[in-house]
Amino acid sequence: MVKKYGLTLGGLQQKILNLVLIFLLAIIAVFGAVSFYQSKSLGDVVSKASDEQQGSIEKVSSETMQQVIENSMVKTNALQAHIADDMFYEMKTDVLTLQTLAEELFEHESSLEPHSYYPPDAANDGEYTAQVLWGEGVDYEHSEYLGVAAHMSGTMIAMCKNSGYLSNVFIGLSDGTLLCVDDQSANKFDENGNFLSFNVYERPWYKGAVEAKGLYFTGIEADSYTDKIGIECSAPVYRDGELIGVVGVDLFLDAMSDYVEQSAGSGGFICVVNNNGQVIFAPEDNGLFEVELSDSACDLRSSDNQELADFVTSALESQTGLKTIKIGNKEYYMAGSPMETVGWAVVSVVEKQVTEQPTNTMIAEYDRIKVRSRN
Repeated sequence: MVKKYGLTLGGLQQKILNLVLIFLLAIIAVFGAVSFYQSKSLGDVVSKASDEQQGSIEKVSSETMQQVIENSMVKTNALQAHIADDMFYEMKTDVLTLQTLAEELFEHESSLEPHSYYPPDAANDGEYTAQVLWGEGVDYEHSEYLGVAAHMSGTMIAMCKNSGYLSNVFIGLSDGTLLCVDDQSANKFDENGNFLSFNVYERPWYKGAVEAKGLYFTGIEADSYTDKIGIECSAPVYRDGELIGVVGVDLFLDAMSDYVEQSAGSGGFICVVNNNGQVIFAPEDNGLFEVELSDSACDLRSSDNQELADFVTSALESQTGLKTIKIGNKEYYMAGSPMETVGWAVVSVVEKQVTEQPTNTMIAEYDRIKVRSRN
């Protein structure tokens, strides 16, 4: 765990709590600054009873609001991206650890006795268990790789048990078998108790890592057995240049989805854009962005709205600062920051009209006091 800006960054639950607190503090800072300005300056301005002062109030108030929003929203967004990225950095570290372990085992396989391995057993449901899956036509009992890969079972089980975010740890082998650890043994069978085959070669995490020849993050994918949405991080395993398989970890994104939903309110929200320019997390009914699976989601970098397209492109590369983006007949303040590990971006959105409410309230109060002073 590390500390940044006074926050302890560690378990997923703490990250989510920190993010919620940060969001709330940003909103409080915006309205608090304007309230401070009102209480300090309004009496002096009203005492002059000059019509010109109303324009001055509006101008200074708007400038104050702009400055507060820029300072708080941009800095808060950058910290949000750092905290969110921390989780994916841990995924990356776990996958590289698995890759190193697997390659060392296969490098010394001649000195290893084959380790035992077993197919799924529904009786193990609810407990983290190492189990073998395979595709149609694959004879897992005669796999030339499973006996070696199964030496990883203890490490994979410990990794799942000790993690606050992993839902699955696995190694998919080039002979069509897969050794995985999860606590969902029962869902490997259909309603009649028949084993559900698993095609290793067709999984995005397998194909992506093989094509990349290195670390790979998938987009948002539906889990093969639970239909929960998640992200996989994977990496290829080689022996003397020959592809043996792909190791990986799976992260269900319930917690991040919950946080994004909780961020909605007061005219603002948080969303996450992946490296393909697709919004993969956003509150429901946010009025701007629709979340879809990666194979059907649109790339905002190609949007007909050039301002939005340029903003998303910039957010994936570096901090954007505060930008004003017009979408439809409304204007929005947006700030974006990249997530270095996974190549995504966190974007904060606030409807501009909402931020103008304190200024409008101040003008209304000015008018009320001025009328009362004349009476």
